[in-house]
Amino acid sequence: MEATADVRLHGTSTSIGILNFVQNDANSSVRITGTLTS
Repeated sequence: MEATADVRLHGTSTSIGILNFVQNDANSSVRITGTLTS
């Protein structure tokens, strides 16, 4: 399973990064990678 989140500055529409979530199966850990710009 994979998902992506657009991280926004609190209370604004300003994007400060992207996080990617990857889980190989229901019993495995979730791996989180990404970049924050602020």
